[in-house]
Order: sequence, then structure tokens, then C-alpha cells
Amino acid sequence: MVRSTYAGPNNITYYVHDSSPGLKSVSGGAGDLIYGGAGDDCISGLQGDDVIYGEADNDVIWGDVSWYGLAHGAHGDDYIDGGTGNDHLYGDGGADTLLGGEGNDQLVGDNGADDEYYGNDYLDGGAGDDHLWGNNGADILDGDADDYHWRQTA
Repeated sequence: MVRSTYAGPNNITYYVHDSSPGLKSVSGGAGDLIYGGAGDDCISGLQGDDVIYGEADNDVIWGDVSWYGLAHGAHGDDYIDGGTGNDHLYGDGGADTLLGGEGNDQLVGDNGADDEYYGNDYLDGGAGDDHLWGNNGADILDGDADDYHWRQTA
């Protein structure tokens, strides 16, 4: 079950309350607060400055585009926390903060966004065997004592 709370013209808070097996998906609008809850989630913040928590299990999270790969307007400065599990986090355009948490995570800062949209991203893989891609911008890639792989392109 997905419950949403309307908090203004473009701000909606989403809560996913379903720990049953299987992938759940939710898409936001502009400037959303999204909680994935337990279970595997597929979350897209779409446009705006989003705060997204994947929480438990294996999640796929996009900050500014949908899982169909279609751009939806502005590239916001997103905060994405994958929580525990093996997560795939994509910040897309803007100055994003991506936190992998526990698990073997893949974090992509700008995800190949056009040069005019890149931002200075902060990527922290957390515990586990992580892969971090900064792409454009003056990004900070933070690993830990576990094995991690990183790539920064200009």
C-alpha cells in the first residue's frame, strides 16, 4: 500500500507500507519526501529537490528521472539514502547526496546527464563492496575499509 500526504502545491510525502515479497514502485512529483519501507522498492523522485529513503532490502532509486529513462524537467539537488540491502542509487542532474548504507551498492552521481545539469555530488557507499561513479562535477566519493570501486569522469 502506498499512502501519500499532500503538503503544498508541489510537495508530497509518500510512505510505502508493504513488506510482502515483490517489487513495489512509487513516483514523486516536485520536491518529495519518499519512504520506501521494507521490501524491494523501485522509487523515482522525478523533478525537484527530493529526499528519498529506500530503507530495508534491495532498492533501485532515481533522483530525477523515471525507471523508463525519461527525463522529467528540472534536475534537483536530491538526498537519497538506500538503507540496508544491495541498492542501485542514481542522482542524475543537480548536486546530489547518495548514501548506500550496508550492502553491496552501486551509486551513480550524475548518470550521464547533460553538462549543463551536472552538480557537485557526495557519494558514500557505506559498508559493503560498493561501486561509485561520480561523472561530471567536483564530486566527493567516500569508500570504507571494504572493497570498493570508483570512477570520476570530467
